[in-house]
Amino acid sequence: MSLTNHHPIIECTQLVHVYRVGASEVIALQGLDLRLEQGEMLGIVGSSGSGKSTLLKVLSGLLTPTGGRVVLEGDNLSSYSAKQLDNYRRSKLGFVWQETGRNLLPYLSAVDNVALPMKLLGSGNASSRAAELLMMVGLKDRASHRPSEMSGGEQQRVALAVALANEPTILLADEPTGELDTATTRAMFALMRQIGESSGLSQVIVSHDPELARYVDRVVRIQDGRVATEHRHSEHDDDVVMMVDSIGRLQLSPEHLEELGITDRVRAEVIDGAIQIRRANPLDKNTNNNADADAERPEAGQP
Repeated sequence: MSLTNHHPIIECTQLVHVYRVGASEVIALQGLDLRLEQGEMLGIVGSSGSGKSTLLKVLSGLLTPTGGRVVLEGDNLSSYSAKQLDNYRRSKLGFVWQETGRNLLPYLSAVDNVALPMKLLGSGNASSRAAELLMMVGLKDRASHRPSEMSGGEQQRVALAVALANEPTILLADEPTGELDTATTRAMFALMRQIGESSGLSQVIVSHDPELARYVDRVVRIQDGRVATEHRHSEHDDDVVMMVDSIGRLQLSPEHLEELGITDRVRAEVIDGAIQIRRANPLDKNTNNNADADAERPEAGQP
């Protein structure tokens, strides 16, 4: 799985988003850094409440981040006017939701659902392109069917065709296979992979599916509102690295913290080109008996 280019179409720097609920504040994103390359298929995983859905809403312009910035093809998304954001979502962005009912209008046929976004932009060939898109997702024979007459997998393939109707450069998918069985999920991911490779579409897919890494270029795991690890899958190896953000923060996993007995203080030093991290006891300066962990620091320019 190779990328078509090596230039980011989206770059997030130190993203922060705070939800205010009454007198309380909930921090959903805490200084998140992320790059989406042109033509890349990027998977995002994380536990519930880690910030995944908030990130998608920020990337789509539905939420303005409390801090940090999203640079879209060189422009700061936060500087967009309401009209520019509307145009971005209509012409450059495609979106597929988890719930099949949110993607399609129930009273329209498949072909009319796909044609609608194009008609809203005044396209003169909406019907013919809608038919082509349905053929591309393997549903030529279901064009006249309404959503209630199709399976969940068929509905999501129609939803994908709808998302691609206006030839977007970016596709955001929030659990697009969450309501599908295993076989249909694999077929859906394979279809998205095929479309991305043939069109150069950049994709961000949030999913809990453990096989996601087999279909995307890389998977990043979000933990407590920041990117914690990156996973690249190949036929011969699974490479998982920890991520250092733009201000030098490294997020240890709960498993590492438990294994090393780390609670709030650590000591770090560079030894033979590696960073050694060890538990620090504030009452005892002698840390020779503390548990050690070596974490290779990524070379400059590598993920």
